[in-house]
Amino acid sequence: MKKVKVAFVFEGKKDSIEEGVLIGDKVLTVADGDYSLHKFDKVDHDGVYIVNLDKNDTDYLADDGRLLFDLIVKHSNANFQWISA
Repeated sequence: MKKVKVAFVFEGKKDSIEEGVLIGDKVLTVADGDYSLHKFDKVDHDGVYIVNLDKNDTDYLADDGRLLFDLIVKHSNANFQWISA
């Protein structure tokens, strides 16, 4: 995982650049306190990860936000352990 710059494209227009976390072939972003996970389309010449919502608007966290836990464990270092309360 690493912090990256992300821009969303919607109706052919690119939004402002925001921060996100690269997780595999997807980027995790937060807006107004809501997390979303989208597959990015490409990386532009400035290193900004482009999420083209016109091509694919699937938010992989929309149906089950607990997926985020699995992604963190899968893509973190080997010393990370999940501890339930």
